[in-house]
Amino acid sequence: MVVPSISAVEVLANSPPLIMGKYLGYNHTTLATAPCGDHWRNLRRICALEILSTNRLYKFVGIRRDDINIFLEKIYRISSQDFAKVELRPMLSELTFNIITRMAPGKRYGSGEEATKTDEASQFRKMMKEIFMYAESSYPGDFLPILQWFDYQGYTKKVKELAARNYVFLQGLIDEHRNEKGRSSLISHLLSLQEWQPEYYTDEIIKGLVVCKAVATPLDPNVKLSKENGDSILDATSYRTFIGSLLYLTTTRPDLMFTTSLLSKFMNSPSNSHFMVAKRVLKYLKGTSDYGVLYLKNENVKLEGYVDSD
Repeated sequence: MVVPSISAVEVLANSPPLIMGKYLGYNHTTLATAPCGDHWRNLRRICALEILSTNRLYKFVGIRRDDINIFLEKIYRISSQDFAKVELRPMLSELTFNIITRMAPGKRYGSGEEATKTDEASQFRKMMKEIFMYAESSYPGDFLPILQWFDYQGYTKKVKELAARNYVFLQGLIDEHRNEKGRSSLISHLLSLQEWQPEYYTDEIIKGLVVCKAVATPLDPNVKLSKENGDSILDATSYRTFIGSLLYLTTTRPDLMFTTSLLSKFMNSPSNSHFMVAKRVLKYLKGTSDYGVLYLKNENVKLEGYVDSD
């Protein structure tokens, strides 16, 4: 995306002050909701150096190996006796979710048979499902403030209740890790850093990073898009403009290619569901703005191509 000035960059870099960001985003202080500035740059630094660094991810390689082994063993049990039809989409989604939760809170909260069978796991899954639902939907009151005066559709009340449950649950996890030092998890690592820099690693920032880590992907693997979604049709011109900008961005961001190609299939008649998936891409870009492929000028350029076909 090419913009004409620095001021335009700042406008596009800031997320609108949504009600969800106010209550679930700790008053717009999380990575996904914070405006562009020193606080957001500090959050990005924490993610780049302390959460997504090569060294940090390598320390969790045992978690990924264990869950992948469980995944493969499950497939083997299903198909060991005879040919069997296996639906991989929910299984891969469950695998990803379990890896993330084992890395962040240090527990397996998925719904598979190998998951932690507790009310705590059920509560966490339900809470994440509700957060996904509110994050991927639009509320008219965010764009027409007059609707907030009488809480149109009871949206604000529902978000406040979810935010209260989210706060209590995550604070409980933090207190548990604080009392049990030495655990190998993202929360434990951030708490160890809190002892040295308490002003940077507050409990609110840690809770915001735990939630953001669970949704920091360009596409929800459980989403199934089609031309007949049955919801209202949006302005096709605006949708095409947005997809065109994403296609231009894929030149240096190949991680967006699949999602952008999927969304481009619906440019003739986009719906609100397609727009919500596209909106998630923007949230992903906000937290990964320093990702990309850098093409350097080199006289010895060698272009190689590979084809997987007979």
